[in-house]
Amino acid sequence: MKFNKNIVLLDDHLIQLKMLKRSLVALGAETVSCFDNVDEALAFVEIHSVDLIICDLSMPHKDGIDMLLMLNQLGFKGEVAIISAMDLPIIATVKSMCEGFSFDLIAEISKPFKAEVLQELVSHQRRVSLSVPRTRYDVTDESFIIGLANGELCNYYQPQVELHTGTVVGVEALARWRHPTLGILTPDVFLPIVERCNLSCELLDIVVNNAFKDMKAGLLPRNVSINVDQFNLEQPYFADSLIEKCNQSNIDPARLTIEITEEYAYKKNTSLFKNLAKLRINDINISIDDFGTGHSTLENLYALPFNEIKIDRSFVMNCEQDTKKQKIIKFICNLASEFKTKVVAEGVESYECWKLLKEINVDICQGYYISKPVPVNEIKNIFRVDYEEI
Repeated sequence: MKFNKNIVLLDDHLIQLKMLKRSLVALGAETVSCFDNVDEALAFVEIHSVDLIICDLSMPHKDGIDMLLMLNQLGFKGEVAIISAMDLPIIATVKSMCEGFSFDLIAEISKPFKAEVLQELVSHQRRVSLSVPRTRYDVTDESFIIGLANGELCNYYQPQVELHTGTVVGVEALARWRHPTLGILTPDVFLPIVERCNLSCELLDIVVNNAFKDMKAGLLPRNVSINVDQFNLEQPYFADSLIEKCNQSNIDPARLTIEITEEYAYKKNTSLFKNLAKLRINDINISIDDFGTGHSTLENLYALPFNEIKIDRSFVMNCEQDTKKQKIIKFICNLASEFKTKVVAEGVESYECWKLLKEINVDICQGYYISKPVPVNEIKNIFRVDYEEI
């Protein structure tokens, strides 16, 4: 079977280059062009249509890392697989470097080459992410302030599912701007305005009030997680105010989870400690978001009263293909178990990822594989689904 794929091979070992080309042609590759140095390979890619580049990392003079950087500078939009006999930490570093590059890094090939791995490369169809691509919008500070005043900010909710039962146990409340002409806008559009105009307290009030209104109306029968930034946590009466709102709305505080990112958690002061302690004393849950990405992960776990850890999506996405990520997730789960703390994984986009996290004993997961964030009128349909069967 022939595959309509134009492939470039880059390896300074000529015998291995010839053997790899022969194997790929035998497996059905349409066109395979071979090069033993970076400059010639890059010059070819500049003027030809190339679908896949298979590149050795270790080469004299300019090496595979230089090639990857120059492909990104060139804006190459195809796929890349790297060949290496290097240790796993080196491969992981190269993969991290390539995150956000113009091309898709789809595989790492170890030597000697295995036929099934090469077959997968030749027949590989580009994976489409389940998450929605972002569109850039130019909005003014003034239009956002007017939107706040006009009640254009609303909540969307993304479900959180207990892995071992398949039950939706909660949702995360996420702010959205219902723009009169541009439609629904996500926080990446308006959060820079919030920061510039010091509107953090106003935005949080809207998210909390919307969530409480939906909870009182019976539209959110499970727990609700709300993101809170450093500025709000430093307000002297933040905890007292939130607890009072719970009492006034007849909302059980135990149904609330306050998520604070680890970026903020290490900036400790008296108000932060006071507010977090008051929240926990009154049964409001505290989650450390983006766990593992901050400056003092273990110190935060010791000093602050968290009862939930949320693993950053950078460790979760594609973890089924990355043993290093798997080891990090297992470490976090073992650590959480010692502290009797729940573990939530965000960024779950595939069944394979879901299955692996279940095997590792992650408690709760969240991501586009389950559902994208949805408006409150759609959330009831999600609560009816038995995710044990998906």
